[in-house]
Amino acid sequence: MTTQTVSTRSFRSSAQRGASSSTLSQHFAVSNESDYEKALVIINTYFAKMRGDESKLTDEEHDHFEAVALAIQSYEQEQYPLPILRESLMQRFPVNTWDSERLRRFRAEFTLTNDDVAAIIGLTSAEIARVEQGNETLPRTASIALDRFDEYIRDEIYGENP
Repeated sequence: MTTQTVSTRSFRSSAQRGASSSTLSQHFAVSNESDYEKALVIINTYFAKMRGDESKLTDEEHDHFEAVALAIQSYEQEQYPLPILRESLMQRFPVNTWDSERLRRFRAEFTLTNDDVAAIIGLTSAEIARVEQGNETLPRTASIALDRFDEYIRDEIYGENP
């Protein structure tokens, strides 16, 4: 098992960060499940403090949050890799077509932003906008994710499907 050590440098300018550098730690290592659990506690503590507003963190906390998040991501990618969907397996999934009109109606029906949909299916907000404009089509995996999310909303939350 390898240790995932991540060094981070904030994307904010030095003027935005202030003159002092982080003393919390710009390096964070996740080498086993115990480290991983500790890192998740740290991240959850920052999420609780932020409550959706990153500006509630000091520059040092922001840098530490970023380092811990990157270390968690790196560890998860190594320890819990997502299975690669091969085209032959993907053919077995019934996938509905998500054209620009259907995507717009779906977002409007559930009051979702481009950012919301992007986070659900792993694309960027700009990619969602290009699909809605008819300039791109959704990748098959994104269509599968949207189908499943649509089913979940209707079945589990709204109880619309029998």
